[in-house]
This record gives sequence, structure tokens and C-alpha cells, in this order.
Amino acid sequence: MPHKGKGIYGQYDVEALKNAVDAVKSGMSIRKAAIRYGVPKSSLNDRTTGKKPIALEFGRKPTIPIEIEDRMVEVVLTLSEKGFGITKRQMLARVGTLVRQMDLKTPFKNGIPGKDWWKGFKNRHPEVVIRKPEKLSTVRSRMLNATVVGNYFKELQTVTEELSPTSIWNMDETGINLEHQPAGVLARRGAKSVPGRVGNTRENITLLPCVNAAGEKMPTFIVAKGKTSRSLRAYNMHEGPENAEWRFQAKAWMDDELGEDWFKNVFLKHCGPQRPQVLVLDSHHSHETLGLLEAALANRIEVLAFPPHTTHFLCPLDRTIFGPLMKEYGYLCTEYMSSDPNNIVNKESAPKLIRQAYEKAFTRVNIVSGFESTGIYHWNPLAIPKEAFSPSDAFDRNNNGQSKTDEHPLQWVLANIQSVPNNPIPFVSLPTDVTPIAQPENVQQNLEVVVEIHRSAVPSSVHTVAENQGQDGEYTVDFESPNNSILNTSNDPMISQSLSDLDAANILAALNDGNMEITAGETVESSLHQDITGWSSQWNSELENIFKLPPIIPKPPKKNSRRLTSHRLLTSPQILNEKRKAKQEKDDKCKKLKAKKDEKCNNLKVKKEKKK
Repeated sequence: MPHKGKGIYGQYDVEALKNAVDAVKSGMSIRKAAIRYGVPKSSLNDRTTGKKPIALEFGRKPTIPIEIEDRMVEVVLTLSEKGFGITKRQMLARVGTLVRQMDLKTPFKNGIPGKDWWKGFKNRHPEVVIRKPEKLSTVRSRMLNATVVGNYFKELQTVTEELSPTSIWNMDETGINLEHQPAGVLARRGAKSVPGRVGNTRENITLLPCVNAAGEKMPTFIVAKGKTSRSLRAYNMHEGPENAEWRFQAKAWMDDELGEDWFKNVFLKHCGPQRPQVLVLDSHHSHETLGLLEAALANRIEVLAFPPHTTHFLCPLDRTIFGPLMKEYGYLCTEYMSSDPNNIVNKESAPKLIRQAYEKAFTRVNIVSGFESTGIYHWNPLAIPKEAFSPSDAFDRNNNGQSKTDEHPLQWVLANIQSVPNNPIPFVSLPTDVTPIAQPENVQQNLEVVVEIHRSAVPSSVHTVAENQGQDGEYTVDFESPNNSILNTSNDPMISQSLSDLDAANILAALNDGNMEITAGETVESSLHQDITGWSSQWNSELENIFKLPPIIPKPPKKNSRRLTSHRLLTSPQILNEKRKAKQEKDDKCKKLKAKKDEKCNNLKVKKEKKK
């Protein structure tokens, strides 16, 4: 399709067009009005004869009706919010399928829209853009739902209600790789590749920081890779984060022993004398060892575990600390290696770079912001953005993937809490000057009138039924011919308006102009209205079928899987008893295995002695 140059359409103002039309109606010739108001004569002729409406609608009409496109955009944007976004290629293919199923006449080659349609579609709907989505695992999108998170906030409000911000702590781990992610650098436009030097080792270091809602932080706990304490000598530990506690582990991971070590030798030493206190953390196995929980219970420390796979929105360290930390670490490593060819990020230089990034990220402002954005302090379930719950809608079997209401998914938590926290949430109220809309008085329900349209293009016996449907002020307008045949109004510019435009105000205006008159008669059945409504519901149904969410296919749970589906108060008697029981069973099993092994060894000794 040939492209037209810019600036050849619409070289006039809509007000000038309206003034020119009024001048023609007052008796001025079309030619003189066109010259006086700077409007093309052909455009003015089309508006005065009623061929086109008085509006700035340049160019040909869209191939697909605009109401279909609007609904299509609404569905597509909803899909992207739920984690089921479609690509440009999928969009074009599904539009082609919709056009074929609706039997619309289009100039599409091979029945699929091309570049011209896509360009026009984006111009008509500037809210639609192509974005690269962020990675979100399926289990995370499924677990972050209103029920799970709402129950967590109810428990959180109970354990933190009487506590000060210095008594509410959050702990989490993150890994720092010595092979950093290079930061963006200046380069030549069009360059095929831009090299970014990194270190020669891919070893990982685990950082375990702990912060409170007042913006304070404990000395960080660092785990390096190694099997003995000699492995730590390769690191310049004195250049690392201030007062950091260094440990070693075969894979630089947190294990049960290190988790208990951190709690007893770091947390209890730096949490202060206030009691009780709350420690909020994830459900990693190293955070819930029996020794750690018993020490917490003895020191009046409540340990609350987040719901599994929800820390990306509920954990303060994940929300506002670890992102800036990794970004700053990448910047510092890039600057360090680019300042001298001999500089390299390794075990010797990494601790200093980690310390600089640590001091940049772990500021009081960032820490306090993390607790506020996750709703921990001040307690506020509505701090979690509403959009965070959209991906879980696809797995909700109750509403089939559709949101039930427009209110925040956690609004029910505020309605069901039994007590108000020390720092209550400021509820937003309507302005005092807003008054409810008064309902019309003396409105008769089920009022029916018959309106006859006098137009040359339509038989004089065509009737319009306007039915008032009560006090809501809504009207439906129906057309029917005398022989009960459906009228084709698509070619008549005088009546090719949408049914929604034919409301009570337009009917009264038409009566005032003499184009309509009210005649007595019974209500007639709206064949055309039913046909238009049926066609609309048909394409709407087809569109929903083509763009709908994938169906939910339930899968049986895996055997012997560690399934956690909610938050847990780890210091509660129930969980402690379960931990003690599990430890007792493990010890008994170990004793049986040892006894069996000893018996086997004794039998071998007896056999050897008999042979001698």
C-alpha cells in the first residue's frame, strides 16, 4: 500500500469547519464559506449534505470496527498484567483469526494484518507498547494471592502490634558472584559487540544482612567457599564490610549449622535488650532449625516466616536493598577494571568493592523504605500494589481468572481486623463538598412510547421504541419495518449512528426539530436492535475465545514434596513440637541404622574368628 506524505490532511480547525457549516445553513454559498473559513470545499460539502459528520476524522475508517479494537486492547492489556502477554506475531495471527471467523472484508494479505495495519493500530491505541517482561516463576505468580498474603498480614498485625520499629527485624540472604555483571558503557553507534572485562573466577559469596524498621543494620554475615578456615585467608577480610562475620562452607551456601551460628553469635548480640522482638524471614531450611527456634523462644524472639515464594513483594531486603546493592556492585567492578588493565576482580579485591556497594545500598532511607513498601511498618496491607495480585487470577478457580471487584485485593483484611494498630492507616474519605446525585422524582417505571421517524431514506412506517427502564435514566431504541424485516441502515448517513447516541436528549431534540413525532401505539419488537446486539455479542464471544486466558488444568501433588502454602509463626508451640518430633524420629532412625551397622560388623568379626 503506498504511503501518503505527512501534512496533507486536516489543514483546518474543527471550529472553522463548524462556522463554515453554520454559514452555509444561513444562506452563504459553499464556495464563499470555504474561502472565508479556510476549509476545503469538498469537505464542507460533505458536512453540509450530511454525508460525513462534523468531526475531524481524516483518512479511511479502520478495517476492524473501532469498538472491536477497543475491546481487543482491553483484553490484551489485561492478559499482560496477568503474566500471559502476547507477542506482536501472536497479536497479528489472532486478529487474522478473528477477522476470518467474523467474515469481515479486509485488504489483509493471506488474511493476516501487515505493517500498515500495525502502525495504524498503534497510532489509534498509544497505550499499547511492546515491553520486555520481567521473569516471574509460575510458583511465585500462583502463591502471591489475596488469601495467602491477607492471612500473613493478619498474623503480622498480631505479633507487631505493640512493638517499636527497633524491635522489628528482617533477615535474608543474597549471593554476590565474583564474575560481575558489567555496567553500561559509552560505545559507538552500530557496534556489533562491546566487550566488558570480568574476573577469572565464578565463585560465589553469600551475604546475610539483618535490618530493622528504624533503619538500623547488624554486622553482615558472609559465607565464602571453602572446607577449612584456611580458605578464608585468600580474602582481604579486613577490607570487607565493617565488623562482618566471615564463615566458610563447601559451596558458600547457608546450612543449618551456619543458620544457628548466625542467630546465636550475631542476632542475639546486636538486637538490643528490648523484649519481645520479631524476626521476619523466608522459609529456608537454615532459618528454622530446632536449635535456632528454641534459642529464639528462650530469648522472647518471635520468628515469623513469609508465605513461600512471596518475598519479591513482602521482604524489605528484596524490595529496596538487594537491587541497589547488585547494581552498585556492577558499577564499581566495571569502573575498577576499566581504570587499569592490571586490575581484576578476585578474592583479594572483591571484599573492598563489596564494602563500597554495601555502604551505598544499606542506607537508613532505603531500609525504612523497604519496611514501608512491604507494609510491615507501619502496618499497611494496601502497601502491596494491586497489580502484584493480577498473575494469581489465572489460577483462581472461583472466578475463572477474572477479578471480582475493582477494590484492592487486601481490603478485606482491614475490614476484618479486631484491633487498631498503634499507627493506624489513614483512611481516605470523600471530600465534604461532594453530595450524592439526586434521583429524578415522579419518574414512571416501564414508560413506553412509540416514535415515528420522517426521513426520505426510510419508509414512513418505520417505528422507534424508546423504553424508559426506571430511575437509572437508561433508554433502548429499537427500529422495525412494517413487514417485520430487518432494516439495513449502514448506507444511510442520517441513521448510521450508534444506538447509545439515541438517548432521551437526542429524541427530545429530534422532536423539537420536527424530525420525529410521538404516536399512540403498542410496543413493537426490535428486530434491528436484536440483530445489532446479537452481532456485537457474537464478535465479543469470538474475541473472548481467541484472546482468553489458558484453562486451568489441575495437577496431582508430587509425593514426598515439602509443600508450604502459607506463612508460619515458627516459634509457636505447634511448629516447635513438630520440629522436636521430627528430630526425635531422625535420631531414632540414626540409632537403628547405627545398631544395624554395629551388628553387621560384629557378625563379620565372629565369622572371621570361626575361620581361624
